[in-house]
Amino acid sequence: TAGTLNSTVTFPAGHVTQFVVVNDNSTSAASAADGANSAPTSNFCTLTVPDDSYVYMESAGGKIYMNSGSTILRGRCRLFYTVDGSTPDGSDSIINGGICGGSFNVGGTFHIPGFVGGTVQNTSGGTLTYKVKWGIYGDGSPSYWNSHADYPIVIKGIVYN
Repeated sequence: TAGTLNSTVTFPAGHVTQFVVVNDNSTSAASAADGANSAPTSNFCTLTVPDDSYVYMESAGGKIYMNSGSTILRGRCRLFYTVDGSTPDGSDSIINGGICGGSFNVGGTFHIPGFVGGTVQNTSGGTLTYKVKWGIYGDGSPSYWNSHADYPIVIKGIVYN
C-alpha cells in the first residue's frame, strides 16, 4: 500500500516516513537476574506510527556482560515498547535479540556489544505513539547491559508504509 502525507503527497509502499535515532551515552545499566527482565531508566525512542505502517526498532552498542560465577553465561538483549505513549519498562511488549554468551569456565567477566532488532506492524485502525527502550533478560545467569560515554547504546526507529 502507499502512504499519504497531508493528503497531498503519496509515498510508494515501503517508503520510509520517519527515522529517529537516540544516542544513550548516560551511565544507565540494565541488570537482570536469571529469568528476569530489566529496562534502565535511561533514554527511549519515540515514534508516530500510522495505521497499516511498520516500525523497525533496533538497539546496539554498549557492553553486555555476565558474571562468571558458573560455567553457563548467557544474557539476551531485548527491546521493550509501548504503543500508547507511556514509557516502557520490563513488563511491556518485547522484541528479543540473540543470546550472548555460552559455556565458559573462566574467572571475572567478559564484555561484548549488545544488539537487538525487529519489526512490528500497526494494525490498530489509528495512529499510535510507540516508545522503545533497550533492556536485558537474564538467561541462565545474572546479566548486564550498560551504556556510557565511551560505549553508548544507540536506539533506532524506522517507520515505513
